[in-house]
Amino acid sequence: MKIVIFPWAKYMRNGQKHPKNYPWWPELIKLLEADGHELIQAGLESETQLVSDFRKNLSIAELSHLLLSTDTWIGLDSFPQHLAWSVGKRGIAIFGQSDPVIFGHKENVNVL
Repeated sequence: MKIVIFPWAKYMRNGQKHPKNYPWWPELIKLLEADGHELIQAGLESETQLVSDFRKNLSIAELSHLLLSTDTWIGLDSFPQHLAWSVGKRGIAIFGQSDPVIFGHKENVNVL
């Protein structure tokens, strides 16, 4: 299965890492790769690369195309989950700070 991951939320205005960031990406990636999944990371140039295929600084159109070309996605409660919803791609949204009942999309697996 081809999975696109969106591991990081944008830095806060004060320059701090966002509290929505999920700290166990390396462990999750290891499990997914051991199961034979192909992982693609999408994010910004300034973010830490976690997998070999890292697509940086994509436009909204490019992100939409990437989402539609994969089987599913895993990401934080941030912009990508809303973009995925808008193009009809179901996935897994990881929530840490906000309520998935309020901010999640029922089509996804929303993990709190």
